[in-house]
Amino acid sequence: MGLTRSTSIVFLLLALCPSAAGAREAAQPMGPLDPGDAAWAKKQPKAPARSAAPKKNRSNKPQQPPAPAVRRATAGPGAEPPPSPEPPELQALRQAERELFGTDDLLVPSDGCPPELLPDASNTLVFSTGLPPSSVAPRAQNTSPQPDYLSSLRMPDVPVKFTSRVVQYLDFYKNDSRGRAVAAIFYRKSGRFEPMLRSVLRHHGLPEDLMWVAVVESGLNPTIYSPVGAAGLWQFMPESGRLYGLVIDRWVDERLDPVRSTHAAAMYLQDLYRRFGTWELALGSYNMGYGGMLAALRKYNTNDFWELSRFEAGVPWETALYVPKILALAVVGKNPEVFGLANLTRDPPAEFDEVDVVPGVSLESVAKAAEVDVSDIGQLNPQLLASRIPPRAPTRAAAGVWTVRVPKGHGAKVEANLVQTRVAEPELVPYTVRHGESLADIAAAHGTTTQELSRHNALTSDEPIRPGLLLMVPPRRRASPTTEKIAVAVPVDLQPPAGYQRRFYQAVAGDTLQGVANALSVRVDDLIRWNGLDVRARLHPGMLLLTLLPATQTLSRVRLLSDDDVQVFVVGSDAFFDYHEAQKGRVRMVTVVQSGETWRSIAARTGLSLGMLERINQRSRSTPLQEGEKLVVYVPASKVAAQPKPAPQAKDPELSTPEPSESVSEDMPLVPPQDTQDSDTSVSAEPSEPLEVDSK
Repeated sequence: MGLTRSTSIVFLLLALCPSAAGAREAAQPMGPLDPGDAAWAKKQPKAPARSAAPKKNRSNKPQQPPAPAVRRATAGPGAEPPPSPEPPELQALRQAERELFGTDDLLVPSDGCPPELLPDASNTLVFSTGLPPSSVAPRAQNTSPQPDYLSSLRMPDVPVKFTSRVVQYLDFYKNDSRGRAVAAIFYRKSGRFEPMLRSVLRHHGLPEDLMWVAVVESGLNPTIYSPVGAAGLWQFMPESGRLYGLVIDRWVDERLDPVRSTHAAAMYLQDLYRRFGTWELALGSYNMGYGGMLAALRKYNTNDFWELSRFEAGVPWETALYVPKILALAVVGKNPEVFGLANLTRDPPAEFDEVDVVPGVSLESVAKAAEVDVSDIGQLNPQLLASRIPPRAPTRAAAGVWTVRVPKGHGAKVEANLVQTRVAEPELVPYTVRHGESLADIAAAHGTTTQELSRHNALTSDEPIRPGLLLMVPPRRRASPTTEKIAVAVPVDLQPPAGYQRRFYQAVAGDTLQGVANALSVRVDDLIRWNGLDVRARLHPGMLLLTLLPATQTLSRVRLLSDDDVQVFVVGSDAFFDYHEAQKGRVRMVTVVQSGETWRSIAARTGLSLGMLERINQRSRSTPLQEGEKLVVYVPASKVAAQPKPAPQAKDPELSTPEPSESVSEDMPLVPPQDTQDSDTSVSAEPSEPLEVDSK
């Protein structure tokens, strides 16, 4: 797989360069390789602090497709779908390679492999390592006689040297029944993409027969994913695809777009050729990586791929076979009659019209406008992952539209009918998920349901809703004035000092203290102190965190609640307990222990369990009760008869015991509990240490 390992090694080596030097190199067009650049990279001292590149601010802005001059910048990979099954013809080819060139790790063909691709038990297998018997390779090539047919072959436009391995592949495709079957499958499939592949390669000034690289990489399956995350015809990894201008997110993966990915692959192959100067080295680098190839060239002091591939540890074994395999297929493609393919019916070329469609339109609307089935649109546009045009156009599109392919002859219908078919669609607008928002929050704010949002955005049940995620939602509706306030418990009722505002952040799944602190531009220590948190414990979804933020700070990317949205209760206050017990239809009271009463008898007459009675009073049931002492109990509101409250008395609140504000029947002597805290729970928000809020 061409980019499975290659760019990772390239970027790792480039990361060793000082940032200033790396920036200068990135600003120049990619040119011939400087023989000393890797050694220079290792020996250069670290750049002084004043010349170091400034740290980049983390941003939720969509990534810009990089210009060719800065292709060495890296981008973070996104989530990847599970790997796809390897095509049977590629499995058979790998099996044959083990038989032709080595005996290790023989492949057992998978179920469903066509019979013509299975090994022929009647044939004698001759195993060879493909390496010389000594650790030093001789300079002379294999001098065994070459087949007569080689001299009459038409040659592809990529240079081919008939080395022993190239000839072995050609003999396999010509004389082995499995080889003929593999070549036939490749040749038949290539009919679908060959016109496009040759056109794009020609556009970039490259040999058109490089199209066979895509055959070896993916078996010409544009939607295939490898176990390590490479995807598409050319098996780009996410970071490599973004590097060459492909858009890759949850809405679109242009690695699966045959045309766009071929343009990206052409640029990458062009860069490799300009660096190394021969197509053998360029193709080997596509497979093993630029950095690995560069190191091998310096180690063995040669720029001849065929010599390098014969040395011990010269190149990976896969790469040693990768290059001759592609060149042999290019020869086969130029000579179908020699390899028994002349009468083969090839797949017809993919034909389509291209139309410009504005962001956010569903593929169903496009299909209706084109008067075709939606599956036809999906097959022509495998890069569209959510059955909808992405909510925002790529930055490369000056007109702010996406190019969509429709069956040949239906483009005019789309242009004529799309406006009318869109009328039947629900109105949707792009929306970027803020820090602290859940799908339920977004649905409530836009007057819809989570099920509808999932349907509009092709969300799976286990897909996380992360900050920065772009969704299509109904236009925001005005909040209902009767919306119930959210109850929030705080250790102390902090009030903001001058120049600050009090806000509340509701945690969502996956939140961390550091992540919330970063989003709010505050310190983790402040969050812990304001909310009485344990830095070692997790934040649980639904927790509300009190924050004090500068009044001038705008946080449009974070979902915050103001005092108008919440009802604040100090933990342990009367109001706190009254609110929470009222939600359960109960009243918090104090009962006075009567003569002869026990834990069990009090539990029985209050309707509480012994365990709950222990939990409320933080005492063990094994401790004896004394007549006249008081216990806190929670009783059903229906058992409490409301009585007029006595006028408050001017007493020290810490020494006074409130008179009962409610009473129950005589067989249940209860009085309201005394609050253990001062009645005035509002305190100053001035921190014990200076409050620091980093502005971003």
